Amino acid sequence: MKKVFTPDGTFLGRALKIETTGNGVEITMPGDFPGMAEKTVIYVGGSIVYEDENRVYIKY
Repeated sequence: MKKVFTPDGTFLGRALKIETTGNGVEITMPGDFPGMAEKTVIYVGGSIVYEDENRVYIKY
């Protein structure tokens, strides 16, 4: 699981899966509590700026 940030350092959450789509960046996050469904957030027009083994920076 990776931590997701904006380029200015704002923490957006933890991500199970990050994909760049035709519309922007799609991030699948775990549910708030164990057993809850995953949630997907789409940042329209977004792109991945930097990614390493623990962090991802996106701009939108």
